[in-house]
Amino acid sequence: MPVESTVENIADHLATNIANEHSIKVVVKAFEGLDKGAYGEAY
Repeated sequence: MPVESTVENIADHLATNIANEHSIKVVVKAFEGLDKGAYGEAY
C-alpha cells in the first residue's frame, strides 16, 4: 500500500481493489476499537 496504514486508508484500499476486480459497488467497514472505525466506498 503506497500510503500510511491507517484504518481509513486500509478500508479505502480494500474497497477500491475489490470493486475494480469484480466491477461492483463495495462498502468496507473497518474497525480498530470501540467507537473507532472507518468506511471505504468504491464503485
